[in-house]
Amino acid sequence: MASGKIHGICFDIEALGAIPSDDHALWSAALKCCTIHSKLVGEVEFGVDNLDPASIDTLATERGRAVTDLAEMRSCGIDGIILKKVILMSVAGGYDETALLLRSCLSDCDRVIESQSEVNLIDIEPELSTLIANFFQPVNQLVKESDRFADVSIAGAESDLRESCRVIKDLGAQIEAAMDAVAKHPATTFAGLNAKLEIFEMSDGCRGNGHALLSLRGSMFRDFDRLLEPLKKPVLPCSEKICSEP
Repeated sequence: MASGKIHGICFDIEALGAIPSDDHALWSAALKCCTIHSKLVGEVEFGVDNLDPASIDTLATERGRAVTDLAEMRSCGIDGIILKKVILMSVAGGYDETALLLRSCLSDCDRVIESQSEVNLIDIEPELSTLIANFFQPVNQLVKESDRFADVSIAGAESDLRESCRVIKDLGAQIEAAMDAVAKHPATTFAGLNAKLEIFEMSDGCRGNGHALLSLRGSMFRDFDRLLEPLKKPVLPCSEKICSEP
């Protein structure tokens, strides 16, 4: 039986083979993601004393391409979505890969289970909606302040520049705090998860120290896992073969 372990996740090829034939192409794409990721991890973990940066860069590029190919495929059923979720939580490396694959998963959910991830959030999750509105307030202020900073930079007024820098720094801290508050509030619907993902997607340029964005990523993973749990079939082959190990 062929298998491999990647970052605490054990992938059993026979289990992946149990995916319905309609999702066979998706199965193959997922397996390719696993294989390339395994090579990349091995290159980094076992080549500490003799790292080959060119090889690592090549494998990272190949992994990103494989994740993109998987994200572009449509899942035909819930099993395919769950398989994508496994890849999302264990293989997707950077922020861009995470956003791309999770967006693909949510699109699959809308089509396969009619999750309606883009309904009006304030009607179904008002508390999360308020937290998200609190995030966008300093973001919008930061956009205006950035424009003002550009103007005072041209004018060359040193006192105005210092004040604008202070305001931008303060707004950055507010954005981090607001993002962290969103991360700490569980999304109970696919619409809530979609709203969190929108923040994640737009925060690439304002990560601050990165802790809040990392927290939001983990929060989305937990939300998605919880939302999919009731949709799993009573007996799902990958529930035993593709598993988190202690």
